[in-house]
Amino acid sequence: MIDIFLAHPLSWVLVPFSVLMVGISKSGFGGGFGFLATPVLAVFVSPRDAVAISLPILLLMDIVAMYSWRKTWVEVWKKGLAGFRAIMLGAALGVGLGTFTFALWDKQTLLVALGGMCILFVGWQAAMAYRQHRASLQPSPPATPRKKSGSRARLGALGLLTGTAAGFTSTLAHAGGPIVAMYLLAYRESDGSHMPRGQFVASSVLFFFFVNALKVPSYTALDLFSQESWIVTAVLVPVAIIGARLGLFLHGRFPVRIFYAICYSTLTIIGCWLIVQALYGSGTSG
Repeated sequence: MIDIFLAHPLSWVLVPFSVLMVGISKSGFGGGFGFLATPVLAVFVSPRDAVAISLPILLLMDIVAMYSWRKTWVEVWKKGLAGFRAIMLGAALGVGLGTFTFALWDKQTLLVALGGMCILFVGWQAAMAYRQHRASLQPSPPATPRKKSGSRARLGALGLLTGTAAGFTSTLAHAGGPIVAMYLLAYRESDGSHMPRGQFVASSVLFFFFVNALKVPSYTALDLFSQESWIVTAVLVPVAIIGARLGLFLHGRFPVRIFYAICYSTLTIIGCWLIVQALYGSGTSG
């Protein structure tokens, strides 16, 4: 695995860049880009190695972000905002299902799934942006009180479903962020307002720390970790720490749209490349 990185100088730029962007996203923007490093790694190594290298890095950034947002996520947990306990239960179910699926799928299937997740995520974001643009062109309707997000039972059921889907995709590719982001962005407080930006980020941080911790025994049971994967992880750890701290600094200072545009562009290119790589056998992954 290490020989593959040494043989491809492009990996020296793309992999650290993707890890840096993941760190910035997880601690500063909470936009679901935690899986960005995995598809970039999968260009150069197998999907199994890619997720194994990424997981310890994600956990480390989760710990940094958990400490930085500790007051806010504690409030989220105590108040049970956004049906969070139901999401956690669903995540545990999703990780179990994802572990079983991971054991069955071969390399080509995993590459297509990983590339497909990248393209679907970008497509969903483009559809949401188009919808918002169309809405902005329409005359503003008369102001009416906004309803909060449904009953407790309905919120719990939706949280369970969201957690299961996010846990499943996160186990396969660390790609549960978009699903959780959709749920949190749709959530409304008792006064009908959207969740504050700080609570949105803290909720994402809390959820993925829990999910990533669950994946450690799953990946160990699948025998994904190796001495070489740990070496690559150790090399990338300083980049992850810098990214996590930089995300906190950029929160509220750097335009969200520019950051998202960089991530969307990267995911689109990498997603298409992985699918071509799987179908036609081109590329560099081991």
